[in-house]
Amino acid sequence: MSETHLKLAASPRDWIAVDWGTSSLRAWYVQNDGFVQTNARSTQGAGSLTSSEFERVLLDLVGPWLKVDNTPLPAVICGMAGSRQGWVEAPYVPLPASFSELAQNVVRAPMRDTRLAPVIVPGVCQNNAAGPDVIRGEETLLLGLLSEAGTQRRTFCLPGTHSKWVHTENHRMLHSRTFLTGELFALVSQKSILRHSLEGSGEMDLDAFRRGVTDIKTGSASFLGSLFSIRASHLLNGTDPHTAYAYLSGLIIGTELKELQESGQLKPGDVVDIIANSALTRGYSSALTVFGATACVHDGDMAALKGLSRIRKDLTDDLVSN
Repeated sequence: MSETHLKLAASPRDWIAVDWGTSSLRAWYVQNDGFVQTNARSTQGAGSLTSSEFERVLLDLVGPWLKVDNTPLPAVICGMAGSRQGWVEAPYVPLPASFSELAQNVVRAPMRDTRLAPVIVPGVCQNNAAGPDVIRGEETLLLGLLSEAGTQRRTFCLPGTHSKWVHTENHRMLHSRTFLTGELFALVSQKSILRHSLEGSGEMDLDAFRRGVTDIKTGSASFLGSLFSIRASHLLNGTDPHTAYAYLSGLIIGTELKELQESGQLKPGDVVDIIANSALTRGYSSALTVFGATACVHDGDMAALKGLSRIRKDLTDDLVSN
């Protein structure tokens, strides 16, 4: 079934769904019968904008969808538009949290153009014995899957610059944990001395990647102890830069999974729901098999759209229009 014919939860009026990340912006026009009529994408993410620029950027993207009448079109926005440095801050909702709690805490975005009535979905946070953590944007993707799932306990992984792990049960997000995996990999591979020994273009060397994961899992390598050996092996043994790049990725992702294993949050036989659109899904799926777990991959765009649709369903028209 194509995206433009995806059936979502019906709402009484047409509306716009928006997923506004740090580096990208995605919007969908959803008809009042729940069908997606059209969609658009932009590279103008929240991380590159000042608060005064958000309205213009959004209108540049969705302006052709708007009509000139007396009824503003509702828009539900998730992601970094609600951060402290975004359009307007949407304060975090403490975990555990459910659909209704997110819908009850949306924040109106200031809008001069009366054709559009945007609200921003809050992020979620925890500050307890499990450790302080925050999520902004990924909570909506999770809700998109939970709205169609059972009540059993599940483990979700949302890989990226900051890899998120969330445990859910009874349609509620219980607790979370964030790893700087992607950001750390970028820093080491692009800014450190290792950059001279690495090449990331082309197909990932999956064997080298799995070797890195396995070395961490078995304890035959440690993350810090193995980094410079990548450089030395290139200088002394002529190790292929593509192989070294994949091995480094395996070391870092393997370290993430090893920490989860040691804390009891990842066990052999677990099924982990991965939500992403990137090539990272292949790496994480492979790494999980090394740890005896199984990956179930879900499309990130569809999860965001379903989550925004569920939140829209819980909102009243007065809340998004007045």
